[in-house]
Amino acid sequence: MKRIGYASLAVVYVATAMGLGFALHSRDREVKQLTRERAELQFQLSERDARVQYMATVRTMPKEKTVRSMAKLIQRLKPKINADLLSQIDTAIQKYSNQYDLPPELVVFVMRRESYFKPYAKSRVGAIGLMQIFPKWHTDKMHKLGINYQQVYNIDHNVHLGCWILRGYIDEMGSLDKALTRYVGGHHPKYVQDILSRLAKETVNE
Repeated sequence: MKRIGYASLAVVYVATAMGLGFALHSRDREVKQLTRERAELQFQLSERDARVQYMATVRTMPKEKTVRSMAKLIQRLKPKINADLLSQIDTAIQKYSNQYDLPPELVVFVMRRESYFKPYAKSRVGAIGLMQIFPKWHTDKMHKLGINYQQVYNIDHNVHLGCWILRGYIDEMGSLDKALTRYVGGHHPKYVQDILSRLAKETVNE
């Protein structure tokens, strides 16, 4: 009887240990899942806060702010930028941000992400210029402007197209974050969050 009793206890012990091990493993997986979910939630809240902060500040922005110079901001982002290039970029941003009713800071931060203020930048997938325009996707706009592929590199034309496209996406999508997602093409939350947070911070500090 003792042998049977010991055997039974051994079986119970092993079963209990296995059950405990399984429970601990399951708990560990649950903790990891909760950690991932919490990180994702924090990122979403951070993005939402940036968006809300931006919208709150834009509502109180004086209209005339859309035509002021962005030269100092661009120099802060790229200190060694050529003076003549800076002047041309600044002039184009003032002109077309005003024409398409966009905060000029928005155009600056999109340009920073897209090309880092390099007028002859070209991506591996064919986007070109300061605002990284895809000529084959916007032939209608190019036709209206009377320009060809090479002329899309021109600073004035490129910024014009970029602002035109961005304004269209904002009107179509109904929100800036969705418009930026459409502009960059694909799911790039860090791209959107970076632009929105910089924009909110810049407009608050003004």
